[in-house]
Amino acid sequence: MDKYTYNIKAEKIQKLVKKGDYQAAVKIAETVDWEEVHSVRVLTITAAAYERIRDYKGAIELLQMAYDESAVGKRILYKLTGLAIADRDVELAQKYYEMYLQEAPDDNGRYLLRYLLAELKGESLDKRIAILETYRKYEFEEEWALRLAQLYDEAGMGDACARICDEIVLWFGVGEYVDEALKLKAKYAPLSAQQQDRIDNREYYEQRYQEVAAEYREMDEAEEEPAEEEDEEEREGEEPEDEENSGGAAPENAQPGKDDWRDRIILVEADSVEKAVPKVLAALNAYHEKYGTTMSGLTRIPAVKFNKLGVEASKPHFEFP
Repeated sequence: MDKYTYNIKAEKIQKLVKKGDYQAAVKIAETVDWEEVHSVRVLTITAAAYERIRDYKGAIELLQMAYDESAVGKRILYKLTGLAIADRDVELAQKYYEMYLQEAPDDNGRYLLRYLLAELKGESLDKRIAILETYRKYEFEEEWALRLAQLYDEAGMGDACARICDEIVLWFGVGEYVDEALKLKAKYAPLSAQQQDRIDNREYYEQRYQEVAAEYREMDEAEEEPAEEEDEEEREGEEPEDEENSGGAAPENAQPGKDDWRDRIILVEADSVEKAVPKVLAALNAYHEKYGTTMSGLTRIPAVKFNKLGVEASKPHFEFP
């Protein structure tokens, strides 16, 4: 296959995958001699098309080629392990899992792969619970938190199930995982008034979530302006801050003042806007309940800009009532 023909086919495959037409993408992929391809990007994108049509063996074959071409392969090994598990190939999944551990021994993702392997192997309920409890110490994701709640339910651990369901509702607010968590909790404990309100007025909460998520998507799509450099001359005249009072939490019943800005920063880590928004809303609700305040003076600073400026340099960008 000449380079011109390959480039045309590779471009078509990528466009079809972007459109979500995975069947058509795979049909073209079957006409390509992949042994001649050295692009990790094209190989991984095409593998994704095979995965979407549940041809896991085809996806594994292409990702293995991508791994052979890649200088850093831990993400590919993670994906390969998941694909082998989806294909129910215990031996291959174990092989890729061990390779992944060698390259990324400290990654939290190892707990999820270990859990999925435990399910595939039919390991005991206690072992599966222990794995997800360990993962929860490092990450709190709605999908896996709900799965842990379901395992507690299966094991008859009602109190533990109700507690984690409360956490899911608090942190994520709305969505299918929250709905399931509310149903699970109701088996073991009464819902709070706020939780019942979320059920009774689900459409309202879902609409508010979509509106806020849309606003954040628009912000993310807008081109970020370069961060302004802090004026060094102004910094020279500043007095050092009292370390005793630096960064401390506000007293329990204190009202927030204009200078309590550190206690008014919400840092959210998420791999998508959809996952970030409910975390932000939950944190805001907790803040307003604590201080008896209402929504006012909200500013969004992307992580990249915030990290570049630092907390002190970012302070002028925070708005207060």
